[in-house]
Amino acid sequence: MAACDLYFVFLIFAAHKLTNAVKLNQPRVLLPIFNDKPVNLTLEVDERNCYKWTSSRQDLISVQPVYHVFSECAYEAVVTVRTRERRRNTAIVFAEEVQTGAMLRCDVIVDKISSLNVRTATRQLYLEEAPSTLRATSSSPSRESSSTGTSRSMTARSRPQCGSSPSRKAPTTLCPPPSRSSKPLASRAT
Repeated sequence: MAACDLYFVFLIFAAHKLTNAVKLNQPRVLLPIFNDKPVNLTLEVDERNCYKWTSSRQDLISVQPVYHVFSECAYEAVVTVRTRERRRNTAIVFAEEVQTGAMLRCDVIVDKISSLNVRTATRQLYLEEAPSTLRATSSSPSRESSSTGTSRSMTARSRPQCGSSPSRKAPTTLCPPPSRSSKPLASRAT
């Protein structure tokens, strides 16, 4: 009976360790290939220990550790697409914890992007307000997709008349914040 209880306690301990396992912020990512612009992605380990960062394919991507405050330890790294060959390739970024040797990995797929879909729950956007949270999903010609939720500032290229009623197909209009007594200037039904 004591052995059974000990086994049960060990099982609970192991399950607790698995649920609290160290992770990268992106386990798998699709990055676009551009001829004229470098594409960067910051990978981050959720535990701020010392990690050694490497790539399985230095010809496709480079991995540059981000050192914080005179430290020789990096829990973040910037991944940059190096290849300009517009065909699908894969690489793996490894983050090895220096003291324990525990290995984390992120599968990086580089390919030309065939479509990009951006979604937000925000129906009204105002200039000089906090940025909106967006969900961006990109996909390659082989239907590989990558999704990320991120907070970004928005910029309007052309500005419709504020206060006008946009059509259902028109994009969300960015207008200055309303005065306290006025209603939202522009909105879009999604």
